[in-house]
Formats: sequence, C-alpha cells, structure tokens
Amino acid sequence: MSTIACDLVVIKAIQDRLDAVYSGKSNLTPEKTPLLSYVMGKENRNAFQIEKLITGGGKIKGAEIRYKQAKLASEVQQDISGCTATGEVCQVSHDYSFDPDANEGLTLDLGISDLNTNPDSNTATISEEVRLMMDAIKLKVHENLCDVAVAGFGNWSSDASAIEGTSIAANVLNVNTTLPQDSNALRIANPVLFEQLQTALEMADFGSTGIFGGTELASYVKRAMAGSDSAVGYNLLAMLQQFGMGATYDRVLATKLAAAGTMTNLAVGIGSIAPVGWSIYEQEGAKIVSADSVADTIYDPATGMKFEFRMTRPCDNWLIQVRTRYEFKTLPPNRYKTGNPLEGVNGIGAINVNCTNLQDCIS
Repeated sequence: MSTIACDLVVIKAIQDRLDAVYSGKSNLTPEKTPLLSYVMGKENRNAFQIEKLITGGGKIKGAEIRYKQAKLASEVQQDISGCTATGEVCQVSHDYSFDPDANEGLTLDLGISDLNTNPDSNTATISEEVRLMMDAIKLKVHENLCDVAVAGFGNWSSDASAIEGTSIAANVLNVNTTLPQDSNALRIANPVLFEQLQTALEMADFGSTGIFGGTELASYVKRAMAGSDSAVGYNLLAMLQQFGMGATYDRVLATKLAAAGTMTNLAVGIGSIAPVGWSIYEQEGAKIVSADSVADTIYDPATGMKFEFRMTRPCDNWLIQVRTRYEFKTLPPNRYKTGNPLEGVNGIGAINVNCTNLQDCIS
C-alpha cells in the first residue's frame, strides 16, 4: 500500500463518495438539523447579499451588509415643484465582525493498520470517517445557529395584537392549538390557528417563512391531516392547504426556546438569518498536495456547507482534521424607521403555544 498522501487521498474521490452516500446509498442517516438546513438552503442564501468582505492575511475578518430603509408615508409631500429637495438617499449599512480563528472541528488518528485491515478501499474508509465527522460538526453548528435565532428574534407588527384569538406579550405571539373546553369538558382543535399565524406573518411582511421549534404545532398539522373535519364545522386540512403552512419539529431549537422563556416556536422568514462561511483552502494557492499532506475544501451534500479537510502524517499514523467556519447574523432592528408599524421587525418572530384560554375566536 502506498503511504504517499496524494496517492492515498484524492479529494474529488472523497467528494464523489460523500455525494453518493447522501443520495441514499447508506444505512446510517444523520441526525436532522431542520433550522440549519433551512438557513443553508439556496432560497435563503440567495435572499441577501454581502456587499463587502474585509479580508487580510488570507482570512475573512468581517462583512458589511448594506440595505435601504423603507420611507414613511408622513415623509411624502404634496404639490412639490422646483429644483430643491428635502429628502436624501439614506444608505444604511451594518458591519459584522468575525474571529478569523474561530471554527468547529474534529480530528482523527488513522493508523496504516486501520487501512490495511479494512475490506473497503482507502477512499471509502476515509470518506466514511469524514462523513461521520461532518455530521457531528453540523450538530454543533446547528446548536450555535439556534442560539443566534433565539437571541435575535424581533418584533411583530405594532397592530398584530388586534388579531382575534391571539395576544402578544414581550414580542411573543401567543396562540392556542385548541379552543376552550366545551360542555363535555373537551378541548377541540382551533380551526383557524394557521389563519391567525398567516395573518400575523403577512402583517409583519415576513414573506416566505418556515416555522420551527416544539412539537405542539407540528402535532397539530398531523392531527389536522389525519382527521380533516372539525367538530365546529371547519375542514382543517382545507385550512392548511389554503394557507400553505406547516411546522417543523426541531429538538435543539425547542430545548433552547424552553430555556429562554415563554416561547415554543420561531417563525423564520427567508433572508432573515445570513450564514457567512469560508474555508482557508478555497483559494487555489492555499491548497496542499504533497507526499505527507493533503488539504482542500469539501462540501456537505445535504446543506452545501464548506468544510476544511486536511490529512497529514506527522509520525507513523495519519492525522485527519475536518473543520468548518460559519457565523450566523440576523438582520439589524432598524430596517424600518421609527413610526413605521414594522419598526423592530427583522423577519424572526417568536411564537408561544399555550394551554390557557385566549379570547374565543369563533362565535
């Protein structure tokens, strides 16, 4: 067996093997990371643009995101004429800084005997270990993302409190999946729950949105689909289809929301959380291919995340290192001016499903 790194490891072969595994040719399914998959999805990543990367020494140190503030109706003048103007172009920017050395990673000590005794090819053996390392790192990155989302939710629109059958306290929208007890002491499903949520999202101008968190909303969707005729005369399945909404259970996010206070779910609009990631081996000149080292960028087929892969032989065994560098940034709170009903809205809204009787939403 060759002990030359560039013979032992071919980056393209490892990437092809990873792609094949994620296409279903494996009996080991990685743990789900719903919010991370959503934020890393193409639709979300295409919804924002980083205007400037601040670089130096081969490492990204910061980013500047620019955007326009919405103007107020009160700023509009009547019967304007002449060549003077009172308004001006207001280019709002927000700077984000990063620790260039921060990363999440794992290392593995791989002996030549591990390769010699494994019936698979070297590429297959190393790819499988790399995949397990990537899956574990994604779980950690997912935890970091959930921390950012829980700490970074914004306001609902100032008039959202008028939605019948709901309430807002401390910027958290309170809803019920069930209605108050009937004469038989039974609590029936709230037939207009997703209408209420959709109304709140529309009033806050969220656009395309995913809802993540605890089990109650996700279970409500399943109940509605299993028995679509409600005891109060609503077809719950038709209501879900009409408003095109669902809810995804996210174990990590649910745990962090519960620890943070009275929240069970987050509504996350497309473009509200920006993932900024990089690899020090992205540039062609930074890649390494030598007798005792290989270093390059590999990609997670499930999320598109960039990972740094490095394999060296400092002594007898091979040292494999896999790491990733991602920061997640929420939109700043001043996208809308003071006086706008959307002041403080940033595309992330907190929801609480509670079991207390809110205002009855049907007569």
